[in-house]
Amino acid sequence: MIYFSDAVIAIAITLLVLDLQVPSGLSPTGFTRALGALAPQFFSFGLSFLVIGRFWISHHRLFRYLRAYDEPLLSLNLMFLLSIAFLPFPTAQLGDYPYSRAAALLYAVSIASAGLLLSLLWAYMAYGGLAIVERPTRRVVLLNCLTVPVVFGASVPLVLAGQTRVVVAIWIFLPPLARLVVRRVGAA
Repeated sequence: MIYFSDAVIAIAITLLVLDLQVPSGLSPTGFTRALGALAPQFFSFGLSFLVIGRFWISHHRLFRYLRAYDEPLLSLNLMFLLSIAFLPFPTAQLGDYPYSRAAALLYAVSIASAGLLLSLLWAYMAYGGLAIVERPTRRVVLLNCLTVPVVFGASVPLVLAGQTRVVVAIWIFLPPLARLVVRRVGAA
């Protein structure tokens, strides 16, 4: 299950780069302009690379506690992987239409969905007896899993209000801040 998950995540993260293309046959000035015009695509690529990378790390951390598995766990993991495999599409839309409410909404909902599925996967493992973990650790790990879906889900009203630039700043700066809060709450 881990190897299959790693493969799906690796393919999804690799597919992100396919949208970064500069037309061939340009003059040096034309190349520089074309490269500059790709700034939104570079941003969406970088953001998604980091988010998917965090999902991969989190997935590995969750599965180190796993002691047994069953059909529902396999199905939940497959649903999580489906959400990861889908992420190159909203990433490309965000890169192509960086100020579009629809592109930002699609991106936020897609990332939040993947995070919710990872949280559900953890809850099933930890509270369903498939993972050997102490009660305080269950809570801290669940809070960490919920950080990404809360941040991206909370950005949806701002996207709908047309505040896409504010939302992008939230996406960049709030997850590390939220992780600090989770660590403090988990330590209490």
